[in-house]
Formats: sequence, structure tokens, C-alpha cells
Amino acid sequence: MSDKKNTIYKILIIATILVGLIVRILFINSTSVIECQFDAGVGELKTAEDYENVMADSTVDGFIGRHLDYILQVYKTGKIPDKIIGQYYHPPLGHAIFAGWLKIMDIFTDSAMIKIESMQYISVLYSMLIIFSFIKILNEFDISLRNKLLAIMIVTFIPIGIYMSGTINNDQLVTLFSLLSLLYLIRWKKDQSYKNTILLSLCIGLGLLTKSSIVVMILPCIIVYFITLHKSVYEEDNNWKKLAVEAVILMVIVCALGLPYHIYSLSIGKNTIGISQPPEDRSVAMYSLFDRFGPSNIFKLKEYNLFNSYINSQVGFGLVVSRLISEKIMIILVFVLFIQSLYMMIIYYKDDIVLLTTFVSWWFGFIYLNLSMPYLSSANSRYMIVPILCGLLLIMSRLEKSESKIFNYEMIFTSSMLTICSIVYFMMCFVV
Repeated sequence: MSDKKNTIYKILIIATILVGLIVRILFINSTSVIECQFDAGVGELKTAEDYENVMADSTVDGFIGRHLDYILQVYKTGKIPDKIIGQYYHPPLGHAIFAGWLKIMDIFTDSAMIKIESMQYISVLYSMLIIFSFIKILNEFDISLRNKLLAIMIVTFIPIGIYMSGTINNDQLVTLFSLLSLLYLIRWKKDQSYKNTILLSLCIGLGLLTKSSIVVMILPCIIVYFITLHKSVYEEDNNWKKLAVEAVILMVIVCALGLPYHIYSLSIGKNTIGISQPPEDRSVAMYSLFDRFGPSNIFKLKEYNLFNSYINSQVGFGLVVSRLISEKIMIILVFVLFIQSLYMMIIYYKDDIVLLTTFVSWWFGFIYLNLSMPYLSSANSRYMIVPILCGLLLIMSRLEKSESKIFNYEMIFTSSMLTICSIVYFMMCFVV
């Protein structure tokens, strides 16, 4: 590829990321901090007085313990909640960062509205860091700049990524740590250095201090570790001794970061192991397993079906339904990418053990969550950003090796249409 083409692709990548940032900023500025949220903790915030009341009453017993309540508790008291209601079972790192941001905003304004709404800019930052982390992972594969551009267009403009940029829960931060864990696991597989071991351990440990769902990343780490260890022992080199030391380092760092919160909580009688039960009106336990997990309901818009919810919540976030044709097109494109990623993982599972084990581990955890917690919120794709991106990585890796013009044109069409439809969708639904 000529230097001129490389330069053009680099410019297009930068332009894609900048447009993605602009769309996210316009989105959060056109929606309040409680719109398109999960468990935000407040009914409505319309006037400045509403925000002042929320800020003043955040520690009263009547609050239901959602994410905004959690943040304001830490902000006002400097302590994590000492009881389990709503979302108070979560580890505190994500909420503490938001609370710290509110403290910084105290320096610049007395307006509760400005302070609370400005927290969305932290989520935008997380959203952009997720994109940059994905680019770092892309760089670990032998993928051309043109195909990198196609992948970056998809990850930048897939609607759930834009919706998540406005949330004030801990999903964004734990997704960031999960992707960074994937990055350093890929690097560790190539180079079993102490540096990569420590960085991998810190990402998982800090993720556990944010949200327990990242525990799923430990499974691919274990599988990749023992494959590497077996190879070292089989080849009769002395690297196995270094690998044993690195296993201890990982275990110590992860436990040192991930366990103290739960140990402290247990010491004060607050059991934070597990997940808080959602309201019973969100339960789907009355439907059969076939209705919930069977393929027959994918296209019937039944939100109690796991796969239907998984696909549709990538576009409407499970909270928004529009009549725009762009939304319908995006649902079709997301479905096509979903089928492609499954096909690639089944046919080319030997291509990359890290992507395969991460993809399977997250899907196993997702299905287990929906079996043990049969609620509408359990089937939302916000829990599945990591395997979505793993599937995309394998698609692009195969595209690089493929000589099929149909596959080539299909990915150009998919990434281009998703970008265009996403921009139209967010401009029409939320900005205009």
C-alpha cells in the first residue's frame, strides 16, 4: 500500500474518532443524567430545584439505593453505603470516581444541576478510552489500515457504545478494565514478561474494585496460562519457574485489589457477594426456557428472549424505540455481525486462543446470569461489550486473510451503513 493511501486511512481513522466524540458530546448534552440510564435512582430531573433536592436528600433512608444515590452518598459522607439496598452491593471504585468529580466541580460552581449533569463527561471519557483500547488490541493483529478503519467505524458508532457514554453506573469503567485485561493477556501470550503480568493483574484487580462481572476474565487467563505452562514443560525449558512466579504475582495483586472491599463489607454485616434482586415486575421466570433461549423468538420482538434482547439492546439500549428506518437497518446490521462472529468462532476457533476463550467465557457467564437471574435487565447487551468486540476482532482478522470480494464488500457496506445510520439516529432522536 502506498504512503499516500496510508495517510488517507490515518486521516479517516482520526476523523471517525472525532466525529464519534462529537456525537457523544451532543448526545449527553441533549439528554439529562437520568435518561437512557439503568438504575440511576431518580424519577425526573427537570428544574434546577429538582437537582438541588436530590443533592440535599441523597442520604435519607427513603432513597432506593440506585447508582446516583450511591455516588451522592460517597460524595456527601466520604464513605461507602453501609447497607444493601438497590445497587449498594457494588464495589466502590466507579462511584468514588464520580463522587471525586463532584468534589472537583465544587470548586467551580454551586449549581447542583451543573455538577450532576457534568458527570456524563466522565462517561464520555471512558467511552473514548474504550475505543482507544480497542485500537491498541487491533494493533496486536496483522491488520491493514483499511481494515482497521472498518473495525474502528463499527466500534465507534455501534449505538450501545454511544448510549453507554451517557450512563453514570459502573458498566463503562468495568468494560474499559475488561478490554485492557484482554489487551495485556494478548501481549502476555506473546511475551511472558513481569511487566505484562503486573499490568494484566492491575486491570483485573481494579476491575473487581469496580464491578464483580470482570471475574469472567480470569477464566481465559487461566486457560492461556496453563497452555503456555504445558508448552514450557513439554519443551523442557526453565521458563516454567518464571511462569510459576508470575502466577503468584497475578493472584496476589488481584486478591489485594479485589477482596478487601468484600471482606470489609462482611465485617460490618453487609454481604456484597452476589447480585441484588431486581423488582419482580422485571422477572421473566414465568416464560419457558424455550421462549427465553430459543431461536424462534429472535424476530418476534419479545424482550424476554435472550437473543432478541441482546441484539435489540445494542441499538435501542433496551430503553428507546424509534420509528426511524435507520434503527431498523442497524438492527439488521447488528444481527449480521452477531451471526458472523459466531460463525468465525466456530470455524476458525484455532486462530486465536485468547479471543476464543474470552468470547466463550463471557457468553457462558451471560447465559448463567440469565438462568440464575431471570430478569429483563439480565439479557441486556451492555454486559457483553467484550465478546462483541472479540467477535469483531476475529471478523477483521479473517477479512485480512480472505480473498473473497463478497466478504470484502459486505464489511465495507456494514461499517459504512452502521456509521451513517448511527449518526442519523442520534441526531434525529436526541439532538434535533
